[in-house]
Amino acid sequence: MMKSLSNLLLNVNLNDVEWLTNRIVAWEWRIGKREFFMAMERPGIGLALDGEQTNLQRPLVLSHVSVYAADELGTAIPRLEEVELSLHAGEWLYLVGVNGSGKSTVARLLAGLYMEGTTGSIERGFAGDRSSPVVLQYPEAQLFGETPLEELQFAMEWQGIPPEKMARRAGEKLAAAGLAGKENMTWDSLSGGEKQLAATAAAVVCEAPLIVFDEASSMLDELHREKVLRMAESLQRGGAAIVWVTQRLEELSPDKRVVAMEAGRVVYDGESRKFLFGESAGSPSPCASCGLRLPYLSHLAMELWDRGVWKGKPPMIAEEWSGALERLTFSADDRNLMKECPVNEPEKTGVSIKIPLREIASSRDGISVGGISGIAPGTLRLEPGTLTLMMGSNGAGKTTFLEKLAGLREPEGLRIAYGNEPLWTKRRWIGGNKLNARALRSYSYASQSPEHSLFARTVREELGYSLRPYKPDVRFEQQRMDDALSAVGWDRSWMERDPYQMSGGERRRTALASAFASPAGWLLLDEPTAGLDGAGHELIARQMLAMKGEGRGIVLVSHDSDWALPLADRVLIVHADRDRTIRACSRDELIAHPHWLEAAGMTIPAWLEIAHEAWRSGVAIDRLWQPRDLAASLTGLKGRQSDLAHEPCQSENDAPLSSNSSAEVETASRLLIRMDPRSLWLGYVLLSIGLFSQSDWLGLGIGAVVVLSILLIGHIPVWKWRWTLINFAYFAVFMSVIAGFSSGMGNWDGGAFKETLFPFTRTMLVLLLGLGMTAAITPLRLRRSLEQLLSRKGRTIPIAQRFILTLTLTIRFVPVLLKEWNRYRRLMLARGKKRR
Repeated sequence: MMKSLSNLLLNVNLNDVEWLTNRIVAWEWRIGKREFFMAMERPGIGLALDGEQTNLQRPLVLSHVSVYAADELGTAIPRLEEVELSLHAGEWLYLVGVNGSGKSTVARLLAGLYMEGTTGSIERGFAGDRSSPVVLQYPEAQLFGETPLEELQFAMEWQGIPPEKMARRAGEKLAAAGLAGKENMTWDSLSGGEKQLAATAAAVVCEAPLIVFDEASSMLDELHREKVLRMAESLQRGGAAIVWVTQRLEELSPDKRVVAMEAGRVVYDGESRKFLFGESAGSPSPCASCGLRLPYLSHLAMELWDRGVWKGKPPMIAEEWSGALERLTFSADDRNLMKECPVNEPEKTGVSIKIPLREIASSRDGISVGGISGIAPGTLRLEPGTLTLMMGSNGAGKTTFLEKLAGLREPEGLRIAYGNEPLWTKRRWIGGNKLNARALRSYSYASQSPEHSLFARTVREELGYSLRPYKPDVRFEQQRMDDALSAVGWDRSWMERDPYQMSGGERRRTALASAFASPAGWLLLDEPTAGLDGAGHELIARQMLAMKGEGRGIVLVSHDSDWALPLADRVLIVHADRDRTIRACSRDELIAHPHWLEAAGMTIPAWLEIAHEAWRSGVAIDRLWQPRDLAASLTGLKGRQSDLAHEPCQSENDAPLSSNSSAEVETASRLLIRMDPRSLWLGYVLLSIGLFSQSDWLGLGIGAVVVLSILLIGHIPVWKWRWTLINFAYFAVFMSVIAGFSSGMGNWDGGAFKETLFPFTRTMLVLLLGLGMTAAITPLRLRRSLEQLLSRKGRTIPIAQRFILTLTLTIRFVPVLLKEWNRYRRLMLARGKKRR
């Protein structure tokens, strides 16, 4: 127990450092102070950086660049080896490679970010002295303001953009990102995709000569991904260079440059079409040789090219596929004979949703979800041994619903039960709800960012923590660990590896192995393939098929539709509307009716449109899932029309996912927001001094009344930190009780109890005030007020700028620490099955 606690506390610090590193990476370019990073460099690493001003005629050049990092034993291992790479102004460069290949390391160096252990020469050329903006995979790691508008304002102010231009630029970029009308909403009220769009808008608003996108679209749906791409393309048309790091090769555009990495070396540098298809028909694909997964349409095009269908270049993007099937099959007159089956109109009332589960004891009980307003007759059943795919746009509510099934969110009126075991039960004495331990052990859960649930020092400890709630014997535990490692392509040699010494992809595999280790009957997965290479996709698919064969079930959320849909037995399409309605259908029905995705606020993927056209041309549905099978069917098709008798016409009615309307954002009152941050700080300091000076309960009681009055008048959303406060209160009472018994030689000593509780109560009141400060003072408002205070003749001296930056980072760090606490609370619930 103490070992686990020490690991937990140690990794809080590690994660805080990781957050701060990411924040500096994302913000150093906005500050424009290269010495901020140069001060961190260590002499003798052999890194040469030119110090000249921007010259658009000179390329950015990496010459003989290597990066070395120490492993667990202190041995230097290469992350990059002798990389030679150049980038010109206005060029678009795709940077691809399998997990651990070194592509993110190259991207950081191109952005001008310092990395310890770097040797070689880097000439910044047109990119200039300042480091370049970087858009990261996880938006939370780079956001600094409290709203999208504040994020853009902060970026522009640090770059010295005149105030008269800021409003216009911010409006244009937010509109391009699809955030018009949401510019003043807090991050808690925006989806992950919307946060990523805000981060992208903040990166592009200053119009830097180079911008790096490091897997920025890996967790976005088609619509949001297109928006990010369009924003990047607009910058390139304006003369900026773009480095686009990705695992989603469907994002590649024709005739643009691709650099592929493998084992820290550049193994391909050339045109994108040749990277996907090779030099000629039948030649090996460099993409496949690098271990990457060919997108569905690229795979189909290569199969048809090898069969001699394409006389010229094989099609690469949706526009090039336009009309391709007509040339392959039969005439439009024949196609007009096809008719689309009628679509059932969604009902206005809801239906209960029952998801049968298979528990470890081989029971066939399941999850039932009730409590939806206007329940109509009929149920949706997801049988054991099946995979249910949830599809929907960013912000539709897929993750929210999955977290409710996992007990990570309050049910909000829903009645969720695992078989006969309700997920939430009533507390007997103090009221409210509590989680049912038996129900918690019925599932294993991996979040959108499963690597964020890691906390132990070795892979063995991570796997053991996931198995602990099931109390396995030694033999069974070792077997489950071996199976989990095998599921992600590893063996026992990885057992003693430190997850914090791994690449991002390897850490994700560690987290997924921890989810696979659990013997629970159901697996809940949220975007498990984000940022994974082709081998990772294949391994996860193989594991899920194996689980289905064992009679276990999977609920999967994924935007990789060409990978996920062929695996699915049932599809739930979540609508991005106020009622969060869902449509239940089979994968075959979705092939026949792809417009159901548009009705849900999504963009129909290009591959699904082609598959739909092929089906309407007479190809059997079971031949659509694999490009090789579809290519064989298309080349052998002789003008048959589809068998309408086998058209999948029926679909279950739409049902509201939740009867709750969208929640309103709770923020500090207008009164506190209008106050000068300096006066708020002064008031906080004076009140804190007054509270700490109290020496009796009467004075502390008066102070408590003052603090609570401020929180109520200011509408401070204290509920956001309720679990932190509750845990602090529990700890205070626990320590005070121990003191009460310890002082009296086993007898109760009330004086000692009150004496110990007093300083804890005083600290709690000051903590409440501090939390209120973080809600009322945003970093941008604080920075502006400090600049007014410390400026001389309208200018802020560099020393003052550093002080302001440090203080604003500190203020921003407070809520992040609270989020870190919440993260550990969630992982102890989802993995350790420890109730609140």
